[in-house]
This record gives sequence, structure tokens and C-alpha cells, in this order.
Amino acid sequence: IKADILPRFGSRVLSDITQTDLQKFFNLYTEQGKHRTAKKIMQILKPLFAYAVSDGLLQRSPIDKVIIGTYEQEHGSALTRNEERDFIHSFAADSQNVYKQAFIFIMYTGLRRSELASVTIDGLWVTVLSAKQRKGRKEKVRRIPISPMLQKMLPFIDIEKIKKLNKDGMTREFKKAVDGHHLHDLRHTFITRCQECGIARELVSIWAG
Repeated sequence: IKADILPRFGSRVLSDITQTDLQKFFNLYTEQGKHRTAKKIMQILKPLFAYAVSDGLLQRSPIDKVIIGTYEQEHGSALTRNEERDFIHSFAADSQNVYKQAFIFIMYTGLRRSELASVTIDGLWVTVLSAKQRKGRKEKVRRIPISPMLQKMLPFIDIEKIKKLNKDGMTREFKKAVDGHHLHDLRHTFITRCQECGIARELVSIWAG
């Protein structure tokens, strides 16, 4: 809202905003390839105009006929075995780096970055609060087994420190650490390695949440 909507429409009277104004606004994002941003803005503005109509402030919603470009969502790609090996060697040479500690932990647990803050070690298990919940449901705790690979690394990982890392900071640091991949690819790596080991898809799905 602060970064995109208010600079463009913050000083405008609601009833003066036309369909053409909105279409030109969204076109700016699709032309720059910012499809996800455009989609998020649409999710904010569409109900806003709908409320204005239901409250009698507008006769009709100017956003109903606005079109935003479609895009194919990137689902990420797992690190290859060579990339994984190179990253472990990089970690071994810089094991005091808290960000790299977090990345190793995520790679061997499949956590989302937002779930890291809720981690606890419970015997042979990693316990975490699942970040994605269905509306109205209680928080769901899930348990992920500590694999032999993670067991080797745990003595070098400060759990309390990695739990406090800033999520956006982790994303930025990962781009520096591993070329050509996103932080979320570590989650795909965990899932892929599990499947390569012959673990049932249903079980991997439970671990990954």
C-alpha cells in the first residue's frame, strides 16, 4: 500500500478513479514483469472498490473489467548434488557465518524461512510450527526427523542465533552464497533428496508441511 498504491492514488478522490486509470497503472507492472506485485495490488484494490459500491460511495466498481497479465509461477529448482557438496564445503570454511548455519539447517529440514523462528530440537526430531494454515484452524506443530547429514552439522549450528535472523536478510545473503538459486530452493532440495532416497511421497509431504 505504502510503496505502490498511495503514491499513485493516495491524493485522489475515490469516485474520480476510472477503469482507464487503473488499467494504465497495472500495465506499468506487467510491462516490467512484476506480475506478482500486480496480483497483490489487485487483491487489495478489488475488495476496496467492492466495499465502496456496497456502501453507496460508487455506482459501480472501476476495477471489475481491469485485466492483469497472467504469468507462470516459478516453483524453484533443487540444488544438484554437486552444488550441495560445494555449498557444504563453503560452510565448512566459514562455519561461524550464522546465515550459512541457517541455510544448512533449512536444506536438511525443508523448512520455510518464516518457520525457522519456531524451531526446537526434541531428541531425534526437529519440531516446528507450520507457517501455512487453513483459516480458522489452530497452529499446527510438525516434526521432522534429524537426518544423519543434519546430525553431523548440528554441533556447528547455533539454533538460538539462526532463529533470530531476519527473513529478508536471509534471502539477500543466500543470493550471495549460492549463485543462480533462491532461498526457497533449499526446501525443494530437501524434498528432492527425500524422494531420491525412496521415502514415500506422503511422508515427505507431512515433513514438509
